[in-house]
Amino acid sequence: NLSVTYDYSSIMHYGTTDGTWFEWFPTISSTKYKLFEFMMRQNKNMTFNDFKQINLLYCNKCNWLDMVDKKYKTTEKSRKWSKCYFGGYPDHRHDNCKKCICPKGYTGDMCRKVVESNKKDCNRTFFWAYDKRRWYMVYGAKKCFVLFKSDPKKKVKLMIAEAHARNSRPCTEDIGHQVKYLKDRGNTGLLICNNNYDTINVTSEGHAILLYYNGNRSNDYLIAGYQAVDSSTPTSVS
Repeated sequence: NLSVTYDYSSIMHYGTTDGTWFEWFPTISSTKYKLFEFMMRQNKNMTFNDFKQINLLYCNKCNWLDMVDKKYKTTEKSRKWSKCYFGGYPDHRHDNCKKCICPKGYTGDMCRKVVESNKKDCNRTFFWAYDKRRWYMVYGAKKCFVLFKSDPKKKVKLMIAEAHARNSRPCTEDIGHQVKYLKDRGNTGLLICNNNYDTINVTSEGHAILLYYNGNRSNDYLIAGYQAVDSSTPTSVS
């Protein structure tokens, strides 16, 4: 798997009814959350991890892959020349592999910084999560990267109460709001399109969640509660 996580939005992913005689009879379903099924079978663009796997497998000039148990994986040994964070990978075209190609929402030589949003449009974009739930709301046509972070010994729980985006199936990165809750930020996060009034609870794998608010119209919006939870809380979407 080249050390990447499962991506429902991969351009190689089948749709829920592919291979069936009847459109209403699904052959593939998500065991985690129904919204992931709305991300399947998108063919607009390759995802970050699609490009990452191809580059590492066929252009491993930075020697980031080792063969481990008959599988290609990134190891501490293979990473000793290049340090890339949050799912980034080394760019052999620049500075002897010391710069990284970063996933959506991250920047810097090693992908350690969150992309700065327009302060006039987005206002505050960093929030500490505490045990008591607090609320965040954003609306309108704007693009904002918002980081929710807790103490390293805890996790972040994001409760999306309402969200509004363009109607689209499959839901794609250029249309939907995105919640990156896994440590591998190269993975396409949970995408939210359409009018969503059902509460979505997302618990992070690490101690941070990156929300990409993708407002394309004046009536788009998102309302979410955020709080810190115990580190033993399972990573989940429910």
